[in-house]
Parts: sequence; C-alpha cells; structure tokens
Amino acid sequence: MVGLLAVKIEFEVWESLMEILTIILASFFTVISPAGVVLDQVVENLVRSRVYAVEQMSVRIENRPSYAILKGKVDHARIAVRGIQPIESLRLEAVELETDPIDVDLDILKKGNLTESLRQPLQGAVRIEIKESDVNGALASPKIKGMLQEVINKLVPPEAGRQFTILETKGTFLNNNRVALRAQIQQSDNPKPLEVTLESGLKVVGGHSLQLIELNGILNGRKLSSSLLKGFAENLNGQLDLRLLEKSGITARVLQLKIEENTLYLAVFARLTPVKN
Repeated sequence: MVGLLAVKIEFEVWESLMEILTIILASFFTVISPAGVVLDQVVENLVRSRVYAVEQMSVRIENRPSYAILKGKVDHARIAVRGIQPIESLRLEAVELETDPIDVDLDILKKGNLTESLRQPLQGAVRIEIKESDVNGALASPKIKGMLQEVINKLVPPEAGRQFTILETKGTFLNNNRVALRAQIQQSDNPKPLEVTLESGLKVVGGHSLQLIELNGILNGRKLSSSLLKGFAENLNGQLDLRLLEKSGITARVLQLKIEENTLYLAVFARLTPVKN
C-alpha cells in the first residue's frame, strides 16, 4: 500500500515535470532582454508563479558572458527553497536543485518542446528533505487520501464485492531507513473498522531501484503471513524502478536515501537526453 501510493504520486509528478520545466525555461528565456535584467529575480518569480507556496527561496544563476543567455545558454543554476508546497496539500521542508550547463535552441523551446530544443543533455541533482509531520498533513488531505483510497480498492479483487473507506492514516519515519504506515479502514459490509499497520525498510539497489525489505504487517492485532507480504513486496519492488522513466528520455539515479527519526533525505541525479533528428 505504501509503495503503490509512492509509485502513483512519483510518476504523476514525473509526467508533469517536463511540462512545468518547459514552461519555466521557455518563459525564462522569453523575458530576458540584452541588459538590465537580474536573472536570479526572474527565475525566483517564475518558480513562485508555478507552485502553491514558498516560504524561503534562494536563486543563483551564473553566466559568462551574461549575454549568452540570449542564445539559450546558462552555465550553472542553483535554486534552494524551504517550505515549498508544489500543491496545496503537499509541503516539502527543503528542496535544492543544481544544474550543469544548459544549452537550448530558443526557437524550438518556445514551441513547447523541451527535449527537441536541447543542444546537449539537460542534467542536474535534486536534494529533498521531507518531515514526518508534512507527510501526515498530506495523508490527511482529501487529494492524497483519495489517491490512497484508490490504491487500496485496486488491491481488492472485484469478485470480493466490497469497497474500503479510509478513516485515518498516519506515517512514521523510523531510524535505519525504515517507515511505517498505520491506517484505520472501514469495510463496506462491516461496521467494525480494520486496524492495519505496515512497517518496512527501504533500500536503494543499483542506484535505480527502491526496494521494500523486511516488510512486516499486522491486521487487527494479528501478523500477516510472510508469504503474503513477500509477494506484495516483490510486486511493488518491480514498480519502484526509475528505469521506467527511460522511455521518456529521462535517466535518474538515487544518490542518497536516508531516513532518520522525523526526517527523510533524498538526493537524485536526473538527465534528460536530446531527441536525435
């Protein structure tokens, strides 16, 4: 359940990422004039216009010579934000983005095709810090709860003839890269709620896959069978693979995954390859 929700959110984010990045880059290069433009402020304004809220932001754009921006070139960009809400129901404690040199064909980019506009691969690293309290705030929101609700009902075979309603969920970050999810679920044919607890370790394999390890589960005070949990984990592990993004021209690798009490730290390298004509 935890993994499927993560997969659903992750790939929805990746699917919209290229569209958002295209809009920001196209807008950025469009508003640049030969002189008198503070690039850092332009980028900050564009980022703020594309997210729900930002508490703090620092932007540094490096370019020598400065007028190279008019040819679609940027040497280095760094954006660091704290308290960013990409959408109303989801808050991230901190996000840092650093890019390698950017080189795009402005005429193609302005038509809305980022991949075809690239003269060289677009790549950089993203570091994310997530607080347990923000995860639970998201789990309580109607949007995220709806996603989780959909995941749960997809796990139930149609022949079972029942649906489930989430009453309450709570996530916990544990030490040693472990997470836990506790949920209270109402069955459509039973007034007594189910109490479900799942606890698992997270492991990075080959830099490209996240795997659930040592998965434990309890349903109404009774342990779930190891064979059931093993099959469940194997199914999810096959989907938590960043290589699935390669069909979109994106190569992504996990540089760091660290979970401590109350906080998750994640660092990812991503590379978008130009389309070969």
